[in-house]
Amino acid sequence: MINLKLLSKSIDSVENGETCPLELDLELRELAILIQAAQAQIKGFVVDEVQLHGTKNVNGFNYTFKKGAKKWTHKTSKIVTFETLNKEKLRLYKSEAEQAYQRAVKGLEPLIDSDTGEVIEPAELSYLRDTYSVTKAKS
Repeated sequence: MINLKLLSKSIDSVENGETCPLELDLELRELAILIQAAQAQIKGFVVDEVQLHGTKNVNGFNYTFKKGAKKWTHKTSKIVTFETLNKEKLRLYKSEAEQAYQRAVKGLEPLIDSDTGEVIEPAELSYLRDTYSVTKAKS
């Protein structure tokens, strides 16, 4: 663990003129890089722990689990065609492709394009990485 007393003494020694502030600044910058790397290394473990509890209070801070956001992937050939037409048709196509996915998941019949009579290919659904937030608990 980081020795906070030693850090406080280092700051005091700069304030008292015993240590060069530039040297301490460089050390703190290096420490910040190491801390960020350490946090990245344990993030998966933290996400797993927070997911078990949903929200957990630790030393006056709330850790809250956040499910990864939905990410839709649409068939590109149809999208390129619609992009050349207009954005409204592209938005409609994407919405229909997402609806087609929902129907496929529920085992319903495929969604048919009313203009062309073609089956609308379902979009593919994936999720971004789960994460968490940390906030100070309200007193």
